[in-house]
Amino acid sequence: MIINNKNILITKKSLLLWFLLAFFCAPTSIFIHETGHYIGAKVLGYANTELHYASVSRGNSPEKKESKRKRGLIVASGPFITLISTLLCFLFVIMTRNPFFIVLGILLPLRSIATLIAGISLLFRVDAATLQKNDEVKLAGFLDIPLVIPIGISVLLLITTLMFMVSKINKLNRKKIILSIIVGTILGSWVWLNFFGPQLLP
Repeated sequence: MIINNKNILITKKSLLLWFLLAFFCAPTSIFIHETGHYIGAKVLGYANTELHYASVSRGNSPEKKESKRKRGLIVASGPFITLISTLLCFLFVIMTRNPFFIVLGILLPLRSIATLIAGISLLFRVDAATLQKNDEVKLAGFLDIPLVIPIGISVLLLITTLMFMVSKINKLNRKKIILSIIVGTILGSWVWLNFFGPQLLP
């Protein structure tokens, strides 16, 4: 499929392809991120760690007293594997311009929007327990580093990735394709979080 030919108007079939890619890549991006946390916990020796459809339950600590450093590493492993996966998407898009890697590359760092919201909210001293569940917020606390560092890296990754991936979409049909990706992402995430996810990885 040639996606950079400006002389070709997109067909309904092509829009459906972008929609389906987003529909399947949305849960894939969630799974990749949570797998990072799972691998991190396993590597650090946590027994009985379980991977769920949108989270990871950490098992028993290999030490009597769990260290902040180890908790920080487990928290960091999710964003880390997301970063590595995004960089791989960059590489594959440069090499092949494959729509799958464009869509996955767009969706992987989208969670950084929640990170940005959390950072802004904390700057305005909003006291909300849900903000503390954000990986970057927890990471800053565990590692005793300024919050602006993990949030800044996440937001920079988001902006850079979106600019690059969107630039690889046919300019003539870009708006229609992006709309298809948005709709596919919303529906794919909803179906995964409410139906398939709880059944496959409760």
